[in-house]
Amino acid sequence: MIEGLLCCVLNVDCYSRLKNKLEKYDAKRRLIFDMENWANIYNDGWQPNWCNIHQDKYCIEITPSTGHFYIARRHAINHLGLLPCLKSEGLAGAFIKEFGERIKELLIDDCTKGKNRREE
Repeated sequence: MIEGLLCCVLNVDCYSRLKNKLEKYDAKRRLIFDMENWANIYNDGWQPNWCNIHQDKYCIEITPSTGHFYIARRHAINHLGLLPCLKSEGLAGAFIKEFGERIKELLIDDCTKGKNRREE
């Protein structure tokens, strides 16, 4: 590990790539922090109760190939994603409006480019 870092210090190209990766990682970390804070504020203390199959929970999903967001109403299936569940469909829509572009930019692989593209 230390040898790799020393190599990067001596190699400008390696340093530049490492710096870009670290900046992207930090941007992702800040986005996740911002989304969690937003959900905590607007959910007003509400937490999804996955044991209660009668409680509506609104989760956000995306189709990476199209970039289209969906609001999925869940009752008992916890999607275990990075995005928080919200207490109403309206809040889920506001969440998408607030964070949608940053989610696409930082958290979703672009299926239309390079190695992530589905082979036809």
